[in-house]
Amino acid sequence: MRFLVCGLGSMGKRRIRLLKQIDECDSIVGFDINQERCDTVAKEYGIKCFNDLESIDTNLYDAVVVSTHPLAHGEIIESQLTKKKHVFTEINLIDDWYDKCLELAKKNNVKLFISSTLNYRNDIRYISDLVHGSKKKSLYSYHVGQYLPDWHPWESYKNFFVSDKRTNGCREILAIDLPWIYRVFGDIEEISVNHSKISSLELNYDDSYAILLKHFNGNIGTIIIDIVSRKATRTLEVINEDFHINWDGKPDSLKVYDIEAKEQRSIQTYSNVDKDKNYSANIIENAYKDELLAFIDYIKTNKKPLYDFNEDKRIISLIDRIER
Repeated sequence: MRFLVCGLGSMGKRRIRLLKQIDECDSIVGFDINQERCDTVAKEYGIKCFNDLESIDTNLYDAVVVSTHPLAHGEIIESQLTKKKHVFTEINLIDDWYDKCLELAKKNNVKLFISSTLNYRNDIRYISDLVHGSKKKSLYSYHVGQYLPDWHPWESYKNFFVSDKRTNGCREILAIDLPWIYRVFGDIEEISVNHSKISSLELNYDDSYAILLKHFNGNIGTIIIDIVSRKATRTLEVINEDFHINWDGKPDSLKVYDIEAKEQRSIQTYSNVDKDKNYSANIIENAYKDELLAFIDYIKTNKKPLYDFNEDKRIISLIDRIER
């Protein structure tokens, strides 16, 4: 398979690096409207890059990875589906183009795949198996946060999409984390939210959220989302009569309480971990690669992804409720 990666920022470069590790990937070309980015990526990864999407010969690629600004996703995806190309998209944050593009993908018999990286984490899959394997209800608390200027330390937070209220930092965290919470703990029945701006960051949106969720199956949880934490944080505790789980996002941090021995034991779900030094310790590359492999498998065998656009529409609707 041959790939076109649209958007050559940090995420686009990550996708290129991972695609080059995948046997099924024969070649890659890149696109970005910023010529300097094109030149940098062409030199760093040894691929051809273009700054005009419509000028790219469609014979050069079979599938597209869309890693641009979220507000540009819809237009790019529609154009590539029209050209009968399979499309992988990063999280979108808005869904006003979903119905049209889903119909277009069906009409042209091509696959449309959405990223849900944490659903592909081995440690989260392990937690999911415990929760789903128990007949008891669970209580969980979860906090994820990182100081917004530290997200992209190589540039000002005012210069990328998290500065826009429509695609703000808290909204992105929710779009990253709610899909796995929904998958592990179940569909959400009730929600209660408190939110505020507690930092001095130059933002026109709230930077901190405290959320209480009740799931239809009886599970309940509290979630704290923020872009203020000076220490990058991802901590989860799950309580159930059958188990007690602690996890802080790093691949070696999963612990389950041994009820009989009355002690915590570490659970190793990865034998090898791929890390990028540009990101915090709780972000690993394995899951990003695994979802690209799932995209390829979806194209080749029609194997259903772990997460789809109909589920994402529900998540975006939930985020809209949270932000009100």
